Amino acid sequence: MVIKKREKRIRVMLLLMLLVTASGLLLAYFTSSVTEKPLYNTAVNAARKMSACMEEIAAEKARRGIEIPPEDIFSTGLIGEDYNDITTTSGDLAAKRTSANPDMASMMVFMLDEAGIKAGDTVGCNFSGSFPALNIATVCACDAMGVRVVYICACGASTWGANNPGLSFPEMADVLYKKNLISAPPVLVTPGGGKDTGSGLDPELFSEVWERAEALGYPTLTEEDFEKNVLARKAVLDAYDIDCFVAVGGHLASLGRGDVVYLLGQGIIREEVGFTNEKSGLVERYLNGGTPTILLLNIKKLAADYGLPFDPVKQAEVGTAGLYYEKTYNKAVLITAPAAFLCLLILFKKPHKKSE
Repeated sequence: MVIKKREKRIRVMLLLMLLVTASGLLLAYFTSSVTEKPLYNTAVNAARKMSACMEEIAAEKARRGIEIPPEDIFSTGLIGEDYNDITTTSGDLAAKRTSANPDMASMMVFMLDEAGIKAGDTVGCNFSGSFPALNIATVCACDAMGVRVVYICACGASTWGANNPGLSFPEMADVLYKKNLISAPPVLVTPGGGKDTGSGLDPELFSEVWERAEALGYPTLTEEDFEKNVLARKAVLDAYDIDCFVAVGGHLASLGRGDVVYLLGQGIIREEVGFTNEKSGLVERYLNGGTPTILLLNIKKLAADYGLPFDPVKQAEVGTAGLYYEKTYNKAVLITAPAAFLCLLILFKKPHKKSE
């Protein structure tokens, strides 16, 4: 009889605990609210800046007689050509289209904030020409946050990147800077391509691209020794005492010659690298020095992590996508439900007198 009473008591208490837990979860859900993230206005401003930059690049391509390809379904101006004689490697069209979204600048605002960057800090970047949209997104995010941005950029680009022979990324950046759409021009321009000297690209065609890049008047680097190239880039960025390093695209100088970087993840990299050697790129070297580092390469993962659509058929209006908002829960409910559960647990464990 005593055993049956105890079993009944256990069943009742378990049922009560289940009801309290379920009620708490439901109450938390129905009393939750969706609110704008703290940096909502800054993120929106960054996205609008990027949108203006995209319009200007599309207009510049029109002025230069460069057609917007049908693959650039939103006419962003930031989708280049399929493979041509100055294309460095093969790239994914869906990833390039995903990156050409003003909300990417907002993503960078939230990412930089998460990395601890605030107004007055300095962000150093190494840009390939393969993701011109992410390059611009990063600069626009820094501008909107009141963060100083210094960046190195290359002429070389993979398929569907800034690989139009008539408009390389350094030229894009120059146009945007001179139109007062971004705050800073490049601090260093390099050829890109094999050995970062344009090797492997059509010599005659690429020489025209490089001559125009040199004519912009910014400092240039044509060092083919890998380690010397990386160290020269780092010396340029270190002169600005940067608080965060951002690598965009698969530039060898960023990723290095080993496999270490590919194991570190995407976005904000928190795993420390214990050593560097002659094969180490900028990502490893900055991580090893304790500098917050952001890598933008795996676009599909980045989009998923920040709630952005991958290769969308329609772009959301600036400020309306999920990454601008966060769900908050009623604190009273979050405290009361566990407290009630705990009380029931205490009552359940409280010894009862045995029946005489």
